[in-house]
Order: sequence, then structure tokens, then C-alpha cells
Amino acid sequence: MLEIANLVQLTTEIMTHQAIVESKSEWQRKNNDYIFEALVHGSKLDANLQERMQKLPFSLEAPFQILLLHIEEPFDSANSITLFFEDLFYKQPVLSGHSQLHEYYILLTNCNKNVQQQIFKALRKKKQKLASLQIGIGPTVNNLSQLPLRTRS
Repeated sequence: MLEIANLVQLTTEIMTHQAIVESKSEWQRKNNDYIFEALVHGSKLDANLQERMQKLPFSLEAPFQILLLHIEEPFDSANSITLFFEDLFYKQPVLSGHSQLHEYYILLTNCNKNVQQQIFKALRKKKQKLASLQIGIGPTVNNLSQLPLRTRS
């Protein structure tokens, strides 16, 4: 009976730890989405937004560039694109996430020409494998206030 009790305790601890990790991951994802949406919609950099930005695992430093990706592939391809992002941006200070059903965003921060070229090359290679992948690349800007999407007349 003691062995079973130890096994139940260990299982409970593992499940609790997993729930905490998933909760932190979900909070970070939602925080990223909130920050990105606020920046591209021209929200004021108030204390709340500044506080959220300070909780990122990196600082947002100029220059900045936004990449938007749209993919009309089955769910498995969407998972593969997420894994692709994780590999591509390993140790790279980027704010990325899933903005809509088939759309992903990437906010490059502190990006220099060499990093941009490597990222663009990898994205072009991925586009060759996924025909439905569409990539939008915004201009490089030096201030967060220049990020909002603007419509042209």
C-alpha cells in the first residue's frame, strides 16, 4: 500500500507541475498577443503596457520589423509552422504568436541586416515547401510608435 501511495503522490506532483508550466506558457502567449495588438493598433505606451513589456524575457530594442504569415493548411501544418518558428527564432529576441485562425505574427526586435537575411532565407525555403504560405514583411522602423498598421489612400 505504501508503494501505491508514493506512486499516487509522485503522479499528483507531476500533474501539478505540468499544470503550472502550461499556465505560465498560456499567460506568456496571451501577454505576447496583448503587447503585439496594442503596438500595431497604436495604443498609448501607458504604465500597463510598459509593465507587460517588462515581463518579456527580452527587451524591445530598435530597429523593429513586423512579419505576418498566413497559411491555409490543415492543422498538422499549423503545428509544423509553430515548431518551425521555435527553431528559427531560437535565442532570437522576437515577439511571435498566433493572431487569427490562419495568421501568425512576428515582431523582430534589435534586428540587424544579417539576422533579417537569415530569417528571410529560411522563410523563403519554408514557402517552397508550403505552397499556401503567404508572407508579409513590414518596413524596418526605429520607434515602437511607427509600428501601427496604416491604410494607404
